[in-house]
Amino acid sequence: MTTDEAATALSLADVARLAGVRRPVVSMWRKRVVAGAPFPAPMTDGRFRADEVLDWLETTRRGNNPEARRDAALTLARSHHDAPTLDRLLTLLTVRAVTGVALAATDPEDLLDLVDEIDPDDAWLFSEAEDADSQLLRAEADTLADAAWTTADAYEELLVASRARGAARPSAAKPIEMGDALARFLSTAARALVTDHGTLIDVSGTAADALVRNDPDLPESTIVLAAHDPDSSLRGIRRRYAAHGQRPRVTAFEEDWGTPDGAVVLVTLPRDPKAAFDIADEVALQLSGRTMALLVGPASVLTDPLPRDVEGRRDTFLRPAARTLIAAVRLPQGLDRAAGREHLALWLLGSDAPEIIRVGDLSGHQPSEVWWQQLLDDIVAASRQASERAFALLQPASATTLLAAAGSLASLRLPTTEQVAAPADDAARIQQLLESLSAPTTALDGLAPTLQVDGMRRHITLAEAVRTRQIAMLAGARLAALPSGSTRVWTAGALATGLPEVVDLLALTAAYPDVKLTEPGDVIFATSGRPRAMVDAAGGAAVAYPARALRVAPGTPFSARALAATINALPPGNSKWRTWAIPLAQDADQADLVLARLDDVDAELRARQAHVDELRTLVVRSVLPGSVAFHNLRPDPMKGE
Repeated sequence: MTTDEAATALSLADVARLAGVRRPVVSMWRKRVVAGAPFPAPMTDGRFRADEVLDWLETTRRGNNPEARRDAALTLARSHHDAPTLDRLLTLLTVRAVTGVALAATDPEDLLDLVDEIDPDDAWLFSEAEDADSQLLRAEADTLADAAWTTADAYEELLVASRARGAARPSAAKPIEMGDALARFLSTAARALVTDHGTLIDVSGTAADALVRNDPDLPESTIVLAAHDPDSSLRGIRRRYAAHGQRPRVTAFEEDWGTPDGAVVLVTLPRDPKAAFDIADEVALQLSGRTMALLVGPASVLTDPLPRDVEGRRDTFLRPAARTLIAAVRLPQGLDRAAGREHLALWLLGSDAPEIIRVGDLSGHQPSEVWWQQLLDDIVAASRQASERAFALLQPASATTLLAAAGSLASLRLPTTEQVAAPADDAARIQQLLESLSAPTTALDGLAPTLQVDGMRRHITLAEAVRTRQIAMLAGARLAALPSGSTRVWTAGALATGLPEVVDLLALTAAYPDVKLTEPGDVIFATSGRPRAMVDAAGGAAVAYPARALRVAPGTPFSARALAATINALPPGNSKWRTWAIPLAQDADQADLVLARLDDVDAELRARQAHVDELRTLVVRSVLPGSVAFHNLRPDPMKGE
């Protein structure tokens, strides 16, 4: 077996991973021969030639991965390289991303000259690029980049393999490592909280897992790295950001970060309580105005009972003189990649924290997409101190009571002082709810589908629709704080919560005379975290960056409501709007009318569910003790009556 064959050999486990099946399935493929296409024969060491396996998968159409050939380069890199070699490949992918040239086809000296122009002070790339100067590795990096959708995608896929190869036991001095679900949430929460002229601040690169998931169109100047030692500890983090086209501004951790009002600070904390609170203290000192901070760390530090000497450090975030804690949440297990059985916790800090904060012990919950959305809604509402809003997961707690009680931050809540309603009031309200729920729905009246023709579903990319001016892309405006009023302002956070901000129209137009308001039928969308969209049926709203609006040109084969539904169906992390496939409509007006009726049904069902929930509460409160009785009930078939 030659050296080249060894470098492109796959084990049975590699074949299973590449095909998207379990290991025993590959063994079955070897035994059950397909007529005319036997499974490739192994080499002398028992492994298989990658090209033969790929040809076999394509010929037989076996496996669950239609992109097996594209993924082969990553599988081979994961199987054949140790952690230092994978790190050199990561460096070369960064070089390719920032220079835009094919590495193997460029003279090594010319390539280093390009890197020197980009990093003349050798602050983050030049030394590593010089160390990774290998023709074989440059060619492999090109193959990885060409096989992935983008160089940044190749970087992230290889980073997972590198972390797995270099995995070490969790250290008390190192920050926790967020899993994908928590990183997505932190990214979405940051975009929902940051004002439209604000900045995202990554403390010591600990939030890079979240921030590289942000909008790819995010301007470079909107990320700041606050680091203890900018010259050495952040080189790898800066290379990762650069692979994604972002060049953060770097500032010393102990100095003034120059944070504009409305920024959001993100940090993951180490397991050591003293080190964690040293970082949290500095973050709190940097807060002012509307600047917020999201801290993720061990629950044993942020929410669980602590020894008295350490608890005093945590209490400073609750004391009136310097209170910054707005919300504290104990999270379920499985969100720390390095220690999956440990619980993490989330803090929301702000410079003007209220006496009544929001807490929640969610450690027994099973996270789902709905659950993450509820948590996001609660965090955003807590940041706005929206006490009138119904919180789904978090409960109110008095900071003074938490200080006096000691112990856990997440489980103590305010005692409820529920006002007891009169039985007559409950009976009247029950009657209203019953009448409302008994009313027939008319939202779908008159809809009758008829078969016309077997139409073929057609799509084009959103980029193509914008390029051909069938759809206009309207950028969001960068708006500062404005007086309250009645004009709706849709931000990325408002799309996530469904609660637009409202500002005074005269103040808006005076401060931003060129601002463009939406027209009825415009689709407002945002790409950060999970893509979200809505149709502004009324129009007359402002759109704040990073949210945008899409305006469908008259007479084009696009349905605005279908466009919004398509965006809302996209998976989390799919933020590259130019690549989105949007459907073409045979009759766009008819599609819009039907989808509008379905939106009405959706709103009606939500209202009916709210009435059912309220009715259930009233029945438990009034029927059980005998204050209200029902007559002429139908027999219960479950009891055999």
